[in-house]
Amino acid sequence: MKISFKKNWEITKAIHWGQTGFKPRFYGVLYFLLIFVYTVFYLYIPGLIGFYESEGQIISLNFWESFTQSFYFSVITITTLGYGDISPNSWYGQLATASEALFGIMLIGLFLNALSHQHAKTIEDNERVKQSDEKRKKDIATLNRVHKLLSSYITEYINCTDRLYEFDYDADETQQEQIQRLIKAERHSMTRLFDPGAFISVMEDPHIVSYYQSLDKLQSALENYLVASRFKEWEKLEKTLHEIVISARRQYLKEYILTAVEEKGIRPEIIDVVTDNTSKYDETKNLITFFRLQAIDSLHHQITHTLQLIQNYLLQLDTINKSQPKAK
Repeated sequence: MKISFKKNWEITKAIHWGQTGFKPRFYGVLYFLLIFVYTVFYLYIPGLIGFYESEGQIISLNFWESFTQSFYFSVITITTLGYGDISPNSWYGQLATASEALFGIMLIGLFLNALSHQHAKTIEDNERVKQSDEKRKKDIATLNRVHKLLSSYITEYINCTDRLYEFDYDADETQQEQIQRLIKAERHSMTRLFDPGAFISVMEDPHIVSYYQSLDKLQSALENYLVASRFKEWEKLEKTLHEIVISARRQYLKEYILTAVEEKGIRPEIIDVVTDNTSKYDETKNLITFFRLQAIDSLHHQITHTLQLIQNYLLQLDTINKSQPKAK
C-alpha cells in the first residue's frame, strides 16, 4: 500500500502539533501498561535482576520477591529516576532498560502535549459555542424587533377579518384564540356578503374595504421585510412568510366576479340593475349569483388559509424564542 508524500507530511504535522486524535487517557493507559510489560520482561528473562549477591554469594529470589524487584525496577526506569540500587548486568538487560526509559520520556511528552491540545480545543469549542449563542441571541432579538413592526399589521388584518363575520365571541380572548375561532368560522357567517341588494354597493361595504386594505398593508410589509432580511437559520419561518404573501395576492372579491361575468359577455354596468330586478334578467341574475357564491368561497378560503399561515408563523416564532440560549 502506497502512502503519498502529502499524507506523510499531514501525519508528521499532526504528531508534531499533538493532533494525532489520541486522548491523554490513551497515553496514560499505555504508560502504565508498559510498566507491567517490562516487569514481566525483567521477571522472566534470565540475567537481568532475578538474583543478587550477599557476602560474595549469589542468592536467588523467590517469585514474589523477584516480581517486586522487577516491578520496582520497571517503575524507576520508565520514570527515569534511576536510584542505582538495582541495575542490569547483561547487554540485553541494558538494552531493555534503555528502551523503557526512552518510551517513558516519549509517552510523558505525548501525554502532556495531548493534554495541552485537549485543553486548548476545549477552550476553542467553548468560545465557538459562546460566539454562536451570542449571534443567535442577536438574530432572535432582531427577529423580535421586526415582529413588533409586523404585529401591528397582523393585528389589524385579524380584526378587520373578524368584522366580516357575525357571531358572538369572548372579549377577553387571546389573539391565538381569536385566530382559531376565525379559522373554524363557516362561510355563511359572513352575512353581509349574502345581502340580496345591489352587488356593487355590497362590495363597497366599509368592512370589506377595510379588510382588503389591511391585507394590502400586511402583504406590503411582509414583502419589504423579506427583501431586507435573510433567514439562514429559520428557513421554515421564511417559507411561511412567503406563503402569506402569496395567499394575500389572490384576486379581490369584486375583481373576481367582474372578470367572471365579463368573460360571459355581461356588461359590468348592468350588474346592479340585474341584481336589483326580481323579474327581469333571471338567467343573467342566476349566473351572477353563481359567480358571487364562487367569489365568496374563494374569499373564505383565502381568509382561512392566511390565518392558518399567520398562526403557524406565530407558533414558529414562539418556538424560536423558547430555544434562545440561556445566559450563563
